[in-house]
Amino acid sequence: MAELSDNEIKNIQDKLFELLVAFKDICDKENIWYSLAFGSVLGAVRHKGFIPWDTDADVFIKLEDKEKFREAFYKHKPEGIKLNDISKEKKCLQSHDKLLLEKNDIDFDIHLDIYQLVGAPNEENVQTKYIKYAHNIDKIIRSKYVNIHYCKNKNKWKVAIVKFLLFFVPDSVLRKNIHKRETKYDVNKAEYLMVLCGYGKQKECLPKNLILESKLAEFNGVEFNIPRDSDKYLKRIYGDDYMTPIQYD
Repeated sequence: MAELSDNEIKNIQDKLFELLVAFKDICDKENIWYSLAFGSVLGAVRHKGFIPWDTDADVFIKLEDKEKFREAFYKHKPEGIKLNDISKEKKCLQSHDKLLLEKNDIDFDIHLDIYQLVGAPNEENVQTKYIKYAHNIDKIIRSKYVNIHYCKNKNKWKVAIVKFLLFFVPDSVLRKNIHKRETKYDVNKAEYLMVLCGYGKQKECLPKNLILESKLAEFNGVEFNIPRDSDKYLKRIYGDDYMTPIQYD
């Protein structure tokens, strides 16, 4: 895809913010715990909004609240917004739900990722192996129906090969793998939490108290929940120098 202009990025961020506010309103109305996640936390702390070049947004919910949020969405359905419920969507093998705009006039995949926090292994050496496996298998499975148009040019040929191979694997088999990873480690007994997709790094296995204890922080003039010890969270994910802006490819 061609490089986006500043105006195009701003337009995308405005639409993402609409999704974020709708998500927050639903959670607040039904007392559902949530937190901004990954780069959205970094944006809140460093920029009080979006990272200037960022074109996505991420949030956490608890695994136990996944169905509760789905029910709450339809109860309070925001106008112009739809839920991509992976339990109902055909030709969708994502490991988490998303919010999208019902009408999107921009040639860009605008969505809010709603990551459910699942149990992770407690031992660091096991975490390293398991989260790498979870990351890689997630990329492979969701490639079956991914739109190659939105993939980076350097990855398109790889995705095309995987899509061809997965054509012969029933969706039911792939969904069983997603569920197996979601429930492999009892979230109530686990000392660490993770998401089913990510960057495949051990540091993404987060101590429960680090991620579940939250505070309010400004994001585009609206207060959202972020980890209470946001400094410790961001150092774990992005390193000690997280306040220095670095634009990755």
